[in-house]
Amino acid sequence: MAIFGFNRPEHLRKCLESLFRNQNSTEHKYFLFIDGPRTSEDVNSVEAVCEVGNFFKSKLDIAIVESPYNRGLSESLISGISEVLTFSDSIIVIEDDLELHPNFLNFMSKYLSKYKNDDEVASIQGFTYPIFPNGIECFFLKGADCWGWGTWRDRWALLQLNSQVMVDQLKSRGQARSFDLDGAFPYTRMLERQARGEVDSWAIRWHASIYLLGKLSLYPPHTLVRNNGFDGSGTHVSSRDQENFQNFSEFSYQAPVEIRESKSARHRLKLFLRKKYGTYPVFHPKGIVSKIQRRIIPGLR
Repeated sequence: MAIFGFNRPEHLRKCLESLFRNQNSTEHKYFLFIDGPRTSEDVNSVEAVCEVGNFFKSKLDIAIVESPYNRGLSESLISGISEVLTFSDSIIVIEDDLELHPNFLNFMSKYLSKYKNDDEVASIQGFTYPIFPNGIECFFLKGADCWGWGTWRDRWALLQLNSQVMVDQLKSRGQARSFDLDGAFPYTRMLERQARGEVDSWAIRWHASIYLLGKLSLYPPHTLVRNNGFDGSGTHVSSRDQENFQNFSEFSYQAPVEIRESKSARHRLKLFLRKKYGTYPVFHPKGIVSKIQRRIIPGLR
């Protein structure tokens, strides 16, 4: 497993505590990648992150990898994953602001093993939005995600770093709207911003790479991951992304019968994101209200 931290010792502590509470946590090998300080103001907090990592070395098999300089999240994560996959066939990836369900590791390990030879499946995801409140069956969606996930060496090799190439492919194939979940979320715009250097996101490139290849990711019916990073401490934070994670669900699931995208899950996700972000079509009554709100309320644009 690869764990990524920077300058948030309390977030990392909570993350590692939840990891330690996982069943069979002591049977895994962990690599904690700690990015170097951006400025002198980060020095003490980065040192505190190292102290947290060293404390948990007595509980878990953790190797700490400290960067001598600040790589930034994308470079740190991409290089760290690639390094681990030089000697491992698969990997589980978490960041320091994630809190894990006690069955997270078991879930990830089971399905990384189950689908290791099915190249239609690009990743296993631990996080899912609450779109199936009473669901018990896992489901597939096209593309990939970024909050507590796993993949294999050959699938990670499919990552395309050139965002503009993928923007051009989406548009030339007429897939941009589908990529955006029919307008429910602006993934294409995020990828365009990445191409222009306005953001530095590994996640949108990973998602687009897998989407363009038509590959799938497996999701649990209930989330096994809670993101605690929406407190202003992270690199990419939006006040509108403060998801309600109180319902940290019980662990109950069944494997999907077929390896194919769930039409029901895709439809439910579109509805969920439209309601969350107000991304209704302009002809929809709620779309008119949402458009007005985005124009007059800061933070909704």
